[in-house]
Amino acid sequence: MDLKNVLFSPYGRVMKLCARACLGAVALLVPLAAQAQWVQRADALRPRSEVTSVVYKDKLYTFLGFSNDALDVNHSSEVYDPATNTWRLLASIPDGKSMTHQGVVLVDNTVWFIGGRVGRHPGPVTSETWIYNISTDAWSPGPQLRDPATGNLLRWGGGGAALIGRTLHVFGGFVDNACSNDQDKYHLTLNVDGWLATGVAQWKNDRRPLPVKRCHLACVVLSGKIYALGGQSGHDCGDQDLNVAHVYNPATDTWKQLPNLPAPRSHAEGAAFALDGKLYIVAGQQFYSKNTNKVTMYDPAANYGYGRWTDFVSPALPFVYEGVSAKVIGNTFIYTHGGQGASQNVQKATYTRTITRNPVRKLGFLTSCLSVK
Repeated sequence: MDLKNVLFSPYGRVMKLCARACLGAVALLVPLAAQAQWVQRADALRPRSEVTSVVYKDKLYTFLGFSNDALDVNHSSEVYDPATNTWRLLASIPDGKSMTHQGVVLVDNTVWFIGGRVGRHPGPVTSETWIYNISTDAWSPGPQLRDPATGNLLRWGGGGAALIGRTLHVFGGFVDNACSNDQDKYHLTLNVDGWLATGVAQWKNDRRPLPVKRCHLACVVLSGKIYALGGQSGHDCGDQDLNVAHVYNPATDTWKQLPNLPAPRSHAEGAAFALDGKLYIVAGQQFYSKNTNKVTMYDPAANYGYGRWTDFVSPALPFVYEGVSAKVIGNTFIYTHGGQGASQNVQKATYTRTITRNPVRKLGFLTSCLSVK
């Protein structure tokens, strides 16, 4: 099922769309442009670094992370409303279940936290999944990761997790422990609706694994494809930041290597996103113990479709960070939390700036989900 792009015009023809589950990502093809300087806003309620985040209904949700210089883990999470410049605490995850280095996926009105390392750093790797329901402000256990070949629980963390249609993909990262244990054996998938209907997790491992083993990578979905950007090898033992990038096409079960990032980049999982047909990585670790304030963009359509990376001088962040949260809501670029200079230097400051966006009305759909007449 190849991806099709459909361009709307005032005289566009009538389209028949299949169920919402098949709707692809909207691709608005303009670059990010700075319009104003960074402005400090209301502080978050808790400091945290190596934080994960999602945007839901024009609010920024930030979850868990490290809470202090001893790298104790946060049990709390919080949400920021840029319209009112206010933060609100969310329900805490159950005791003993808070993690870092997890895969994070927004599924409808829920946020899935897959695997990771539990408790104070360096915590043990887990096979558990926890689900936060935004509507009810409640946590519940999700499907545990398993090796489909053996049925054994699979302890996994530090990799990529993404939702394409209604299929969850889990790949890369490390298994069992984070000491030189990056893996290229597993690319798990799960039919989310099947699990929601039956409570039985039918994990499969019949997709191609990430070609270059690594953890701490940024994972972004754009136009029905999964992008694995940067990362790190050998997390706890001789860790090395990497500048490699790949894109996965689920229609053909193929990975394609992209042009390398301008410099190695890791520890930016909560600060990578798709916007207006481009991919962005904000701050992160470039070399071990050396962080950056750069906003880096990848344009898949540039250079005759081969793609091109760009480091922005503006809107670079005013400080260097790793494990920061960064997203764009409307015309507001937001970043918050993170470790300033290092994960141990946890922050709760919030900054915003206005950006200019000029969207082109171009949409992407999976072929099986679209009929044009």
